[in-house]
Amino acid sequence: MVLVKSGHVTTHDENCQTKTYGPGEAFVESGTAPFMVSNESDTETAVDVATQVAPTGSAFRIEDDPPPCA
Repeated sequence: MVLVKSGHVTTHDENCQTKTYGPGEAFVESGTAPFMVSNESDTETAVDVATQVAPTGSAFRIEDDPPPCA
């Protein structure tokens, strides 16, 4: 679960679909498909807070290449 505190971030999913989130907006990142979150501004700093939930003993991060369009 990710909450954007300030600035804007853009999500890029495995199908190259994008969505931009601003202050006070939230999104959920889950699953095993490639996914990327970026700050696409050259002048605006983005600040977000992420809460990660995973079963005890399991890996909570999967390293993967970003989507081809990201």
